[in-house]
Amino acid sequence: MGCSSEVRGSQSQVCWKVLEGHRCRVKFTEEQKELIKQYQQSHMKPGMVRHAFTLRYPDQSPPILKQIYNENARLSTMDRDGRNSVQYMLHLAKEANYLSESIKNPLTKKLTHAWFTHPEAVQMFKAWPNVILIDSTYKTNKYGLILVQCVGVTPVGKSFLIGYALIENEGTEGYKWVLRRLESLLEPGVRPTVIVTDHERGLIAALPAVFRTFRHILCLFHVYTAIKARATNMERNGNFGKALAHGAWKKVVEAKTFDECTMEWNELRKKYCGHPALISYLELTWWHKIHMFGKCFTNLVLHFGNTTTSRVESAHAQLKRWLGSAELTLDSIWKRDNVMIHGQHIEIRKTLEDSISKTVVTNMYYGNVFSMLSGRVSATAIEAMLVEYNRGTDLGYYLEENYGCTLWTTHKLLCACRLHTVFHEGKRIHPDDLHVFLSRLAYTDSSHRRSRHNDVMEDLFDKVRASHHSVQRDVIESLFTKLFPEDEVVEEPEIIDTRRGHPRKSNTRNKSAFEHSRRSYPSTTTSNGGGAFDPEGDGHCGFRVMSHAKTGNQRNYLEIRQQLLVDLKEVIYVTVYYGERNSACRRIKWAHHKPCRKPNWMEALDLHAFATLFNGQYVS
Repeated sequence: MGCSSEVRGSQSQVCWKVLEGHRCRVKFTEEQKELIKQYQQSHMKPGMVRHAFTLRYPDQSPPILKQIYNENARLSTMDRDGRNSVQYMLHLAKEANYLSESIKNPLTKKLTHAWFTHPEAVQMFKAWPNVILIDSTYKTNKYGLILVQCVGVTPVGKSFLIGYALIENEGTEGYKWVLRRLESLLEPGVRPTVIVTDHERGLIAALPAVFRTFRHILCLFHVYTAIKARATNMERNGNFGKALAHGAWKKVVEAKTFDECTMEWNELRKKYCGHPALISYLELTWWHKIHMFGKCFTNLVLHFGNTTTSRVESAHAQLKRWLGSAELTLDSIWKRDNVMIHGQHIEIRKTLEDSISKTVVTNMYYGNVFSMLSGRVSATAIEAMLVEYNRGTDLGYYLEENYGCTLWTTHKLLCACRLHTVFHEGKRIHPDDLHVFLSRLAYTDSSHRRSRHNDVMEDLFDKVRASHHSVQRDVIESLFTKLFPEDEVVEEPEIIDTRRGHPRKSNTRNKSAFEHSRRSYPSTTTSNGGGAFDPEGDGHCGFRVMSHAKTGNQRNYLEIRQQLLVDLKEVIYVTVYYGERNSACRRIKWAHHKPCRKPNWMEALDLHAFATLFNGQYVS
């Protein structure tokens, strides 16, 4: 056996020198299989599992990654017990007592919507329903489903995931379905005070249809980012976009009064008067929504310090760290999300206990002003009032106009002027002087209480028993679908290779300038294989060319004129035509088959509108 090989007839048999991965050498024992199962439940990556094997069994050759992947696949197949990833996800949610709901396409039976809420998160949301932050993210699964997370806020400053949804698109109807699931968790008559979102149009349109009374705040970070990006693209200058977003526009946003805000807006328009397209974008997109993010408006809203969706963005980042891949199945996403939620709840319970048991140490200068709040109000709230008191002291209490007090309106905490009055009169602050949100330091499980729907259900069951057997059959089928969703025929969505979101990093180099100039574009106006098209020269030749490209017949040019005329009513074309949209409409308008003169000819700017109308390319 010391030789490297020996010849027997015409065959050569090589002795193994490196035994890693050899099936006779590395074969998992039952103990090792159980260990891999535990590692899988802890969501350890195969590389880390191999390293753990090396440390635990130093005398054995470590397994190769392929063997660990195969063992993980075998364990997953055993756990699923013949279910696909959608059915197994719904089964896991039911076993964990999640509140879940799903929708499938009635024709293809493929999953289109799914909603999940942890039972403990339901109690948290009932205790602290004041603020909701909503945002979506991409690249979490191989099916291209969009993940929508709804996040709440605790009085100790921690975030908790109220629930999350997987939807196939970001249309208004999809967001309405998500918001109705969110609304169903609340008690009757209870509504959130503030909902914070980004500038997602489908979500903005869906909110008023579900929640009637609330204050909608647009994420300030997204506003700055969008303006900076648009200004940079318009001027091809990053410094220009940064100077606008964090200079003149920031003064507009942070103005303390609406009069000051209007004054700063007029100053911005004067400063950038040489950029009419930029001013038009700011006015049409953001200025008319200033009440949704301007400080002079949001400082009057009880938002407890939440004016951005940073908490949801943080939840996105935390979840993606747990996922570790954008190619996961739906059941794998649910498992990792469940582990993340459990860790989140442990941290929240700890901070609540600390806030109850913690005594806020204040020096003798403060006296007994805060003595009634320790253990009964969030320690975070007490510390915020201490900071506010010191701020008032630094400003000087004799200058009341210097206070700039917003803590009372945004947090319902005593601001500098109110604290000055309390200290001057020698009073103590009572928990009832603050908002009840700040003193609710526990959430209880009310599942043992009699549901408000029980009486209604009993009446309905009596009516069902007395109804026709066909009605009873339909009711039973509906109940089975609701109570046992994992037993329904639900197929996995189609795998999507191209997903939305930030593009992946690529090693492909950027092309040189001469390579871009040599790039060829497919022509949409060639015919008869000649590479050129010669329209009739009656003044409509430009519109005839577009008619030929779109319909294959140059004689439909009047219809092309009419289509363009209708599309020009959109506000966006004000900037395309540099404020001369009405003149362009008069030039394009033509209703009879007669030659036209130069005032009615096509112009170069019309090609931009045609590219938008026909979803094509315009190359100058």
